[in-house]
Amino acid sequence: MGHGGDGNLFRHAYAAHLQCIENFGDNSSTIYAGVISQSPSGTAGSLVKVGSGTLTFKGLDTLAGTVTVNGGAFVADGAIAGGITVNSGATLAGAGTVNGAVTINSGATFLPGSTVTNGAATNRMSTLTASSLTFGSGSVVTVNINGPTNYTQFTSSGPVSLGGATLQANLNYKPAPTDVFYIVLNNSSSATTPGFVGLAEGAVIHFSNGYLGRISYVGTGDGTAGNDVEIYNLAKGGAGTAIFFQ
Repeated sequence: MGHGGDGNLFRHAYAAHLQCIENFGDNSSTIYAGVISQSPSGTAGSLVKVGSGTLTFKGLDTLAGTVTVNGGAFVADGAIAGGITVNSGATLAGAGTVNGAVTINSGATFLPGSTVTNGAATNRMSTLTASSLTFGSGSVVTVNINGPTNYTQFTSSGPVSLGGATLQANLNYKPAPTDVFYIVLNNSSSATTPGFVGLAEGAVIHFSNGYLGRISYVGTGDGTAGNDVEIYNLAKGGAGTAIFFQ
C-alpha cells in the first residue's frame, strides 16, 4: 500500500495478515487517497488514528474492522467498509460514506460534513452518511448553517441515539420564515432517541447572531417516518407570523 502526505503516515502491523494500521504519533497531518485492503487471508483488519494531527481519508477502506480515532482528527471523505468509533479528545469530520456504525464517545467531537485544516474546523457544507449514529453523554456535535440548502448534515440508514450530546449550531446568515434545516436525516423506520443537552422537543435554540429557532426530533425531511432532527422557525405548525427573529 502506498503512503500519502509526507510519506510517514502509516505503520504496518503484519502477522499472517494485516491486523492494524496506525497513524504515527508524530502529530503530523496528511491526506491519503489510496486503497486499504484486506490481506489474502481475509481476516478483519482495522485502522487506528493516534497523534494530534489530522488524517484526511479520501480513498477506499475495505477493512471489515472498525476505524478507531484516539487522537487528533479523522476526516472521512472516502468510503469506509466498517464502522468508526471516536474516543475522548478526538474528532470525526468528513463527507464520505461509512458502511457501519458511527459511535461518538464521551469527550469526542463530531463535525458532520465539515473538514479540519491545520487543527481547526473548516466550514464546508456537505453530508456524512453511515448505517447508524450513537452519541455518548458528554460528546459534542457541531453543525454549520449558511443557507436554506447549504448546511452540514448527517444521514443514517439505521437508528440514531443522541445520548445527551451537546449541540453547537452556528447560523451564519439571515433565515427566511420558511427555512427548515434537517441536521440529521434518519432514513430508517427507527425512532431518533432524543435528545441534545438542554434541548427537549420544541426547545428554543439561541444562535450566537441573535436569531432564535426551535428543534424537533420528529421531522420529516426525508418524507418518511417522522424521525429526523430539524431546526425550524418559531411559527412552524401554528398560527402567527413569527420567524427566526432577533
